[in-house]
Amino acid sequence: MNMQELQVIDVESNTCTVGDIDSDTRTPLTTATDGSKYFTTRLARVEDDIPLIATILNQAYKVGEQGILDDSPKFPLVRAKESEVRDMIQAQQMIILLESQTSSTNNDHSCTKLKTILGCVRAFVVDHACTDDRRQNSDYTGEWGCLAIELSHQGRGLGRMLVNAAEQHLHEQSCRFLRIDLLAPSSGDHAHKERLRTWYTKRLGYNLSVPGDYAASTKKLSARSLLAGRFLLANDTDYTCYRKRISIDCEVKNGPIHDRHSA
Repeated sequence: MNMQELQVIDVESNTCTVGDIDSDTRTPLTTATDGSKYFTTRLARVEDDIPLIATILNQAYKVGEQGILDDSPKFPLVRAKESEVRDMIQAQQMIILLESQTSSTNNDHSCTKLKTILGCVRAFVVDHACTDDRRQNSDYTGEWGCLAIELSHQGRGLGRMLVNAAEQHLHEQSCRFLRIDLLAPSSGDHAHKERLRTWYTKRLGYNLSVPGDYAASTKKLSARSLLAGRFLLANDTDYTCYRKRISIDCEVKNGPIHDRHSA
């Protein structure tokens, strides 16, 4: 996406909301007391619970975008409709996080594996970086967004697990660079957005798209501007792009996306 084309940005580029940005300092990923629970990430399938994925995503955005995007009867804050989630899945861009639990029946020792969707992230390839310069080589740029964790499961390290899966998926798509975007108030404090910015830069290793130059990495958007024809800005807003190069040991650290788990 060209920084000069923000007035016609696509739905996925409005913002990246994370409901789990303090994961490094809270409960470890393996939180089950009986050892029967574990978490996996994989590409979503059309037979998955699409309404649930949409609900988790939209609930997270309603919380994370308070004070940034309007949420009114005329402009309801619906990040993704079920049909849009389905399109993402069919394009193999939606990754989900599953909690699996094994339970025994009362009559015998057989086990039933129960799986619940707890979060999602979208990862897709873009054709150029977030500066105005097009790619001059074969190194693709990938972007992730639509990052959301079910509200009652935040603070358990699950957001970071989804980001790892998204970055791995983009690495497998021949991406060598990653970008993420952040909407934040142009003035005043927004605690969630500042925590998110710190998470991007200090924990995930992203830098301003123009290193050291916030102004050159940011598009100024006016209050009451309409994004993608349906997201209304509540206040003057900074749209800032961050970027990093994918580590060459990404695949070694994270493992295959189709069978990644924590037990």
